[in-house]
Amino acid sequence: MEVKTYYYSAGGMTQFRYPEAAYEGWVVLAPQSGRFSFAIYGGDQAEEHAAAGGSAGTGGTGGSAAEGVGFGRAGASGAGARADRSDAERTGASGASADKASAVETTAAACSGEAAFGELVICPPGFVLKRSMLEPTAFHFVELSGLGGLELPPGKVRIRDVQRLGSTFAYLARLRAEQSYDDMTEFDHLIRDLLFLVRRAQASAAASRRETTEPLMHQAAALMERGACEPDFSLQDIAGQCGLRASQLSTRFQAAYGMSPIRFATSVRLAKAAKLLVETDLTLDDIAERCGYQNAFYFSRVFSKQMKISPSLFRRANQV
Repeated sequence: MEVKTYYYSAGGMTQFRYPEAAYEGWVVLAPQSGRFSFAIYGGDQAEEHAAAGGSAGTGGTGGSAAEGVGFGRAGASGAGARADRSDAERTGASGASADKASAVETTAAACSGEAAFGELVICPPGFVLKRSMLEPTAFHFVELSGLGGLELPPGKVRIRDVQRLGSTFAYLARLRAEQSYDDMTEFDHLIRDLLFLVRRAQASAAASRRETTEPLMHQAAALMERGACEPDFSLQDIAGQCGLRASQLSTRFQAAYGMSPIRFATSVRLAKAAKLLVETDLTLDDIAERCGYQNAFYFSRVFSKQMKISPSLFRRANQV
């Protein structure tokens, strides 16, 4: 796996610069705040796009080029990164790699939907990615020249471990602001972490497909997703509603989802907390109450432990 292009847009614009583009590498488009719609086309529609001279753009925001700051593989930043993006725009999709043939069967059908924080959009080489902001959106854009045998699913991937995702986003934003793009090592590490989260999401989705063998655990997960942020939430109650003891729930849930019920419930709570931190000006006390925590102190302690960053710093790093 090699990171060909990375950049970050802190948001504030209302539309992408390139609403439709094809790419030579695998693309990951990850919203940090806000929301956008997308559609991914392959087969005949991608060929028509290339024949019509469609762009191989890099997903920047509308407005000036400086609004999406990042680097090409050579480590350029600022004007150099903008030049890299201009080169990419002229390249087109003619160099789509063998990854497309080996990992994805080309099809004329489109993957489409909407994406917000906690979701990554993945577009294979040579496919057309259309996107439109539904509200001002901060996002991370990554183009990979190879996957090293990893198969990524085209379309949208929902990341369950939003604590780690938010922490990775925050570190990417910090590195962009604090150090030179000449050293790619730390960026590569963080991008690999995004791919790790994708693999974990795939494993979790596979576990979720075991409904015929563990339908009760899917019921438990649904109950936790609905009730984890309620003030009277209790795993004992969840176990009771499933006709189990708490220890039985813990063992069977771990086997089905690869995480404990407590960790699952915490991920539900912190996903809501991260969204409220980024998209509202609510106080930490208000957010704590809405996410099922008794007070802001305990909420901050849990958030900081799981996210490796305090709620206040997370808000500062991610809020548009």
